[in-house]
Amino acid sequence: MNRALLTNIRYKWTLLKTAVICFAGVSIFFITSSVPSNFVGSFLQVDPSYTGGPVSADFMDSMGDDKGAGNQFEITYPLNKAFAEGSLDLVRYTVYQPVTNARWQQSSDYWQLSLEYKNGPAMVRNIMVYIDADNIDGGSTAPLFDSAEKVSFDDEHPWDFALWLCGNEGKLYDSAGNFICNTEYYNLNDDRQIKVRIPLRDKRIQKILGAKKTWHYVLTGAYSLFDRGAFMPLEKKPAIAHGGMRVSKNFNNLLPPLYDILGSNESLASWNSETFEKARLSPAEASMAAGKKSKSEEEKNKAFVEEVKKHYGESLSGQMQAASSTDEGLLIYKKKLAENPDDFVSMAYYGSYLAMKGGESSVVKAVALVNEAFEYLDKAAELAAGQEGEIEVLMNRASVSASVPEQVFGKAESGARDFMRIVSLTSDDMLKAYCYVMAYECYQKCGKETQALLALQEAKNMVK
Repeated sequence: MNRALLTNIRYKWTLLKTAVICFAGVSIFFITSSVPSNFVGSFLQVDPSYTGGPVSADFMDSMGDDKGAGNQFEITYPLNKAFAEGSLDLVRYTVYQPVTNARWQQSSDYWQLSLEYKNGPAMVRNIMVYIDADNIDGGSTAPLFDSAEKVSFDDEHPWDFALWLCGNEGKLYDSAGNFICNTEYYNLNDDRQIKVRIPLRDKRIQKILGAKKTWHYVLTGAYSLFDRGAFMPLEKKPAIAHGGMRVSKNFNNLLPPLYDILGSNESLASWNSETFEKARLSPAEASMAAGKKSKSEEEKNKAFVEEVKKHYGESLSGQMQAASSTDEGLLIYKKKLAENPDDFVSMAYYGSYLAMKGGESSVVKAVALVNEAFEYLDKAAELAAGQEGEIEVLMNRASVSASVPEQVFGKAESGARDFMRIVSLTSDDMLKAYCYVMAYECYQKCGKETQALLALQEAKNMVK
């Protein structure tokens, strides 16, 4: 058999073996250990008024589309190092049902909106949210800062309220440009998330309580203290004080200085240089009634995840066999480590087999063995960074992290990061899809819902 082919088979088999032995060995014991906490948790519910109210509409936005109109009109971040990769990339926008008579809150009546970005920091963003309500007549199709934003809005849905978010504060305006109120503004999750609570004290915004539908335009630009509307402008080439074009010759003065909007960014290129018409944007529609998670959608997602796992296993149909028992596996890799203490691949497998042994032991011994397992896994990952074999090591640690109970060890987020790291290291599409769905499950376990949905979205994109 061709040596390269044999090496490839062995390599793929090790990845499958890693996932299988960890899930089969570690999970069995711990399945019942998490039942009591899950049972108790099912009775503990927080009143929605404390967390922002019931969700009315939840929008996921494509990740990696923070390039303005894209294609030939792709724009680039300013050269200022404060603009971290993804800091202007909107990935999720959530509309909540208005809350009234909330106790122990800064505002007893409020309306919450949430925006999430791929990365922080928040200080580099200048955000405008324009809202049209179905029970309010009139409105405007021109933005609050017309010459800065260089866009117009759908004639069918002129905006009634403009929410301006920058500099760690929020301000609300009516369609005539009159200031209404300041908002509560919270930066969360390492500046990736912004939660805004609009007080419903002013009669103008109180009308939102009677709305059945709202339409939302969400615009994200780069923040500048010195430019109109705080929108940092665009030039042919990027500099510290302005963004630029990927291809400088495609610059046009009508190009909006917006890196991302809710929905498709293609409309940012709908300006007309002959008539000087500005790009026209379309809104996202949100029902103001409390939304319910679709069970059918959850079932589809679950089926998709299982299908990806199945296909990944089938694609790695190797002919090699793992150790016949956990004890045999421990002896094999203990011997390898005795011969070479810096063999990080063997170190990772030894850690995995220790975790498996925990799955076969009493509660106290299991916890001790899993903690010891992570000492080996963490050291192996440290030694393997940037080396051949890093994927194999990370697959071991990620699989164990995904297998052990989150309530006891809190390793799900670490596992998700390892799976996402593998995605960045491999060119194997099936392995990428598998790692994305595993990251999805890990993020779900640790309550990182947005990251979970983004990982699932990427997995679906891989297998289209």
